[in-house]
Amino acid sequence: MKAIRETRKYDATPEMLRQLFDAAKVKVASVECSLDAEPEMARFLHAVKAHPEHRALVAQWFIDDFINQPQPLELLMFCMHDLRWPEIQEAVKAGLDEDIRQHNGIPVCNAWNDILDVYRNRWENASYYHEFKTNKTSS
Repeated sequence: MKAIRETRKYDATPEMLRQLFDAAKVKVASVECSLDAEPEMARFLHAVKAHPEHRALVAQWFIDDFINQPQPLELLMFCMHDLRWPEIQEAVKAGLDEDIRQHNGIPVCNAWNDILDVYRNRWENASYYHEFKTNKTSS
């Protein structure tokens, strides 16, 4: 009797996405102007769009690394302007609500509304990025 081996194809995509995510975060944190990090942010965004099967994983990274702790927010804002993932929008709204609740009706973090603004078609910062100058989401 022949032994039947189940072969599982190794998927290196999550590791590749994580490397691009981390590289974009590092670049954003290391430059004075987020425009200087656009190539890294765009590289990550395009990889995410090419691998929608990993959306839940990437969404969790955004929540863990940007919503649950202070980080430079430019990568999150850049990507969500294009992706418009409702689960991230809901996490931001929940963060804003919690901030308001904890501080007697006045949020301490001003970034909540800035993040929510990227879900609008006319996000004011979109025009600065080459990625959105030819993309219909910013029109």
